[in-house]
Amino acid sequence: KDNDFTSTIDVGSRRTYLIKIIETDVRFLESLKIMDYSLTLGIRRLNKNDLHDLVFDGEKPFYMQNDGGMISSDSSNLYFLRLVDIFTEYNYLKMGEFYAKSLFQGKDPKQISSVPPP
Repeated sequence: KDNDFTSTIDVGSRRTYLIKIIETDVRFLESLKIMDYSLTLGIRRLNKNDLHDLVFDGEKPFYMQNDGGMISSDSSNLYFLRLVDIFTEYNYLKMGEFYAKSLFQGKDPKQISSVPPP
């Protein structure tokens, strides 16, 4: 829904791994009927002095290194991805909100934030 971030993040060969982690987290939240969460992205720009403090240990998952950040493939950025605002449960109140907004306000169901879980 948010379209204000138009750049790309480049994590190279770790892209598939990162997507798998996000999909696993989302499936977990869906199983708990949690809705209305957001994916936040923090970007720390790195310079040559920062690089000697970073850890490049292929044996450990990225979230256990570099304060939980993932280094860009060109080592110019350190990305921090987090799921936040995970406390809203999809219940009868949210179901009513979805139907009211789509029926009475004529909103496109794809643009309503309180959508039914899959």
